[in-house]
Amino acid sequence: MSTTTLNLYWDLASLDVKTRQQATVTLIRTLADFQQQHEKSLDSMDDNGIADTEEKLDILCASDVSYAVRRLLRGLPSSRQGARQGFSLALTELLSIIDCIGTNLVLDLLCQYTERTNGMSGEEVRDMLFGRLFGIMAIVASGLLTRSSSTSVDDVLRILDLVSEIANAKTYLNEVCYHVIINMLPHVNKMEKKDQVMDKIMTLFLRESIANVDEVNLTLAIQQQVSDVDLSRAFKGWASQNVFDRANLPHVALIVREVPIENNDNQVDWTPQLHSIWDRLLAPLLSMENNNNKMNASFHEFWSIVVDANMFGNQASHGRKYWGFQIVNKVLPQLSTDQMPLIFTENFMRTFINNLSSEVRFLNKAARQTAITIQKVAEQNKQVGFAMVSQLIGKYGNHQFDRITKTKTVENLLATMDATGIRHYLGYLARLFVNNNATSDDTHHQRPIVEIQREWALQQMLLLVHHPKTPKDETWIKDIIQFFLVYTFFDVNNDESNNKKKAKKSKKDTTEVDYFVEYQCPSPALSEATRSICKSKFQALVLALSKLPPSKKVETGHLKTRRWNGATNDGQLWAEIVYQQYQHLLKKNNKKSTNTLTLHHQHQKEEEEEDSDKVIKETLKVIEGLKQQVKDGEENVAYGFEILFYHVLLHSLMDQEEGVGLLGDLLNCYEKLAQDIKNKNKKNAKVEQQDQEPEAIEVIVDILLSFLTSASPMLKGISEYVFELFSHLLTKQAMENLINIVITDENKQGGEELFGAEDDDEEEEDDDDVEMIDGDDDDVMEEDEDDDEEEDEDDDEENGEVDEELRQKLEEAMRNQGILGDNSDDEELLDDEAMEAFDEKLAEIFRQKKVEKQNKKNMQESVVHFKNNVMDLIVLFARRNPTNPLVLDTIVPLLQVVQTTPSKASVAQFVNKVESYLKNKLGKATEVPVYGSYDDSVLLDIVNSIHAFSVSTHGAGKAHGDMCSQLLLFLRRCIVGSGSDISVNVLNSDKKTKQQGRVLAHYMERYQASLVSFLAKKSNPLHTSFFVTFLQRYPLTCWDSFLPSLLPFIQSEACANTFRHSLACQWSGILIQQCVTKKNKEIDQAFLKTILPTWMTQIQQAIKKITTSTDVNTQISSNNERLKSLMKLASLMDKTASRLGNKITTWDTDLFTTLSTDKTWATPVVRTTCKAILDRS
Repeated sequence: MSTTTLNLYWDLASLDVKTRQQATVTLIRTLADFQQQHEKSLDSMDDNGIADTEEKLDILCASDVSYAVRRLLRGLPSSRQGARQGFSLALTELLSIIDCIGTNLVLDLLCQYTERTNGMSGEEVRDMLFGRLFGIMAIVASGLLTRSSSTSVDDVLRILDLVSEIANAKTYLNEVCYHVIINMLPHVNKMEKKDQVMDKIMTLFLRESIANVDEVNLTLAIQQQVSDVDLSRAFKGWASQNVFDRANLPHVALIVREVPIENNDNQVDWTPQLHSIWDRLLAPLLSMENNNNKMNASFHEFWSIVVDANMFGNQASHGRKYWGFQIVNKVLPQLSTDQMPLIFTENFMRTFINNLSSEVRFLNKAARQTAITIQKVAEQNKQVGFAMVSQLIGKYGNHQFDRITKTKTVENLLATMDATGIRHYLGYLARLFVNNNATSDDTHHQRPIVEIQREWALQQMLLLVHHPKTPKDETWIKDIIQFFLVYTFFDVNNDESNNKKKAKKSKKDTTEVDYFVEYQCPSPALSEATRSICKSKFQALVLALSKLPPSKKVETGHLKTRRWNGATNDGQLWAEIVYQQYQHLLKKNNKKSTNTLTLHHQHQKEEEEEDSDKVIKETLKVIEGLKQQVKDGEENVAYGFEILFYHVLLHSLMDQEEGVGLLGDLLNCYEKLAQDIKNKNKKNAKVEQQDQEPEAIEVIVDILLSFLTSASPMLKGISEYVFELFSHLLTKQAMENLINIVITDENKQGGEELFGAEDDDEEEEDDDDVEMIDGDDDDVMEEDEDDDEEEDEDDDEENGEVDEELRQKLEEAMRNQGILGDNSDDEELLDDEAMEAFDEKLAEIFRQKKVEKQNKKNMQESVVHFKNNVMDLIVLFARRNPTNPLVLDTIVPLLQVVQTTPSKASVAQFVNKVESYLKNKLGKATEVPVYGSYDDSVLLDIVNSIHAFSVSTHGAGKAHGDMCSQLLLFLRRCIVGSGSDISVNVLNSDKKTKQQGRVLAHYMERYQASLVSFLAKKSNPLHTSFFVTFLQRYPLTCWDSFLPSLLPFIQSEACANTFRHSLACQWSGILIQQCVTKKNKEIDQAFLKTILPTWMTQIQQAIKKITTSTDVNTQISSNNERLKSLMKLASLMDKTASRLGNKITTWDTDLFTTLSTDKTWATPVVRTTCKAILDRS
């Protein structure tokens, strides 16, 4: 027998499917080759060439083949890893290609290797049963039964007996055993004596009046695959022999529960796996083959009786509901659009929503899997998306499906829709908003159900615009815009004379009204609360449109910037389209039409209206000029003004007084900015001195800052983008205004400086008004607020502060009631009425105190939120204008913010944003302000401030050390102009860069002072990263400054402790490694002539001091560490000199010889270093 196949049997038992399959392919190919060669060597084939005994098996088959048959059959009972699967697969393939093996021999060997004995344990019996079953499955799957030469009827009957024996032995093997019989039916149908075999099957596996799923499954298979079989005995007690007969459906429903008919209450041997009968039941119903017979039930009838009422009914167990979810998952991909609503029944939707809404539900995971299946089916078939959505939010679902279930099922389904589906969905939403006949019997509702549903309809329209995955089309977006405009700002009036004609037509014409073309009068009429909701959603729509990228650029993948966000494919602003549609609706009032539009509650004096119209006309005239500037290439400023003007025009539709005032300010800014640009372009222009008037860009920045605190989410949303367009014009004063806001304290005084002394009761609205907020978030917010209040109270207690105002109020109340008198004689006992009045007075005092405390907290949150938004503007400025010297002005104030802001949870996000800006946005910037665009003294002052911050309490620690180090690297790039490593001497040697060399020298002097302070003073809190990053990045810059500073600290007594002495030696080594022997002759010569002799002397002196020290306070371990650092540095300098071709002969050989043999100091490192130095010298 060849040894090439033995290793393959091991791979057959692998748990990896691919490994098993590969091993099977290789084994079968090898055995086929062996068998082919063996057959050529045989002279004749006796007994028709069929091996029915083991002796004939060895004769007719190659040795490897006969060994494989025995080995594979013997391995079937093995429970090792994937042995059964792998061995049965190989056996199936082997029996299918070897024609000379008889079925009776295989059965004999199988029974021999899987024989059960009385002494076996339960697990061993189980292995034998599985092994025998897998062997029979391999025989059937190989096609051995179809070979009349190798298989007889007796062999088939024997197989049936063996399968029946296995099924009777263990009930959990019933389904598999029946599945084996079903797989045998195609082979039995081709046999000459199929009647004999079928009688055996009927006797063993089908009892009188079939009553379990396995029997029904087998019966269906017989009807489909074997003809002319009498099943009247099996269907005794049934309405007919047709399982799909309407009259049989209740009986089928009882059977698929897998509960004995005689005991419907108890479920026996429940398994989570769905029975295979469902594939056989559902296939004909879904393929429409079942409709040929009028007696057959339709899919809807079958689903209602067998699945819905049976698996999702009120009395259904958790096990049956679990099966029900699996059936839904199985049938969903096969349903057409028309069939889709049939499975979303009342019972299913109730079970689905209940289990999906809470993680503690038993079937939550099953419901989530169904939700995932729904989304996958919608992605694969775009036409069923709307059908699914309409069911989830329809009659048996809930409009707030996503909020209730805490999922994004509906939202994700909307993203899978095609244009037709979105059109249908918009029609559904419009109909729900306009003709809403919902009623509520519950009088305790805080809001009418109609108002809630209308708000939801608007929310869904917004979601279609806002969701990034929804396929956008400008046509339906414009329809949504017009729908919002009509029902936000207008009243729709239907002409009564046309209503009768319309009613007559509606009887003949059943087509659905397009609510986006023919606007209808809402029924019931819109309330003022609904009008307010419409205004809020309208602003959210405009905000969503301002962030919407052009659909064509998104589809082609050419959108690499947000420059074109808020514009159509043709480059027209969506805000302009909204305003134009509004103007079109105004003009439509003058035309005769079925439905007329009138402005809702238009109250304005004629004088005010004339002024407003004048400003608006002037604005529109300016906008036309801006469009021309954009075409001519002057994009940023003109485009920014265009965005501002249109959004403020839209804002004026809701607040005309404020909007017109803003338009006037913007017009003045535009005129002044245009004049400033003209004056700058004229070389000899005489500019009048206007020190008292702020520049136009400063006014624009103030307007944008006011947008950040505005109650309008529309204005708040565009402020950042518009600021980005104007950021290149920012002046020093405008930047100072931003910085002053960021450094403002979060207390009441800071709030009054930012927002004024008047209390602002208006609540801040969320920028993104599209996503629905779960109700549970309110609880989380309350918990966070409670935590913050407790934190504030703890701070007050720690500070020991006493509220004198509260004490005075309490004392006054007590005096008024006579409780607290000047003398003890004045005190009187209070009666009940007086005590009750006193309690009310105390309660009032504490209520006022609580209100004051809450106002203080709200003010602090508003200030922090505002500062966060302003900080975003500063970050945006630095990203868009990295070479602007104004970025330097932000460093010192922001360092002060980090230093002075208390560590509280309420300001943690703001502080983190400031630190991230300093460390990452500036510290790691590749583009920096050009040298000469700023004052050298200003930059050096910033350097000093960073060093001062780094040694402060807040500057200590690795995080702040890294931040300061990155900032100093950024400032060095500002001085040098690049990130290249260059020394001060090189800069001084060139006239063009001489001034830069002087500034860099002052820069290094400050760094040098910090280095000396760190090494010498133990109290210095600097982190090592403050120096290491600079040393490793720019060793040439540090060579002339740091190396002389490190020399005195070679002596251990000069350092603050042992650790800093080791750092001094380590950093000296870094400089020598990075600078010497790097093809820089000047440094190499200086190292050999000056540095090497000096440092050798200092190192040897330091070693002698350590080894001869008599200081009892100095521990030997500390001296050993210091000696180790010195020896490493000495070895490095010796190796470096050798690389330069200079052999050091001035080492004190006696010193190193003594060290290498001294018992106290001769550690392995010291001995090795001494030996290397002595060998080279």
